[in-house]
Amino acid sequence: MAVSSASVPGYPKKKRVIMKKRKFRGGKNPLVLAMCLLLGLLLYTSSDNLVRIWGMYQEIRELEKQLAEMEAENERLAEMVRLMETEAWVEQAAREELGLVKPGEIILIPRWEE
Repeated sequence: MAVSSASVPGYPKKKRVIMKKRKFRGGKNPLVLAMCLLLGLLLYTSSDNLVRIWGMYQEIRELEKQLAEMEAENERLAEMVRLMETEAWVEQAAREELGLVKPGEIILIPRWEE
């Protein structure tokens, strides 16, 4: 025959712990609901601005790329200007473009047979 622990003298009785059921109140709290609505409204109204800002960042990257290309072209043209300011280039251009000769030189123009 089994003896229950409650009937044994000197043995403490078990206390029953009664847990209260907690109700989910997340949807009933007006402050949480208002914060969620405000956050949703902010995201909805700022979506156009976010898209516009993203487009501006892409445009800035493209313009910076164009700037780098133009700076490289500017350097190339500046080097050409430095080259064209030398006397050797001026003499060569005068001979080829204008047909000028130094005193005592004769221009020989080959005649091509047609």
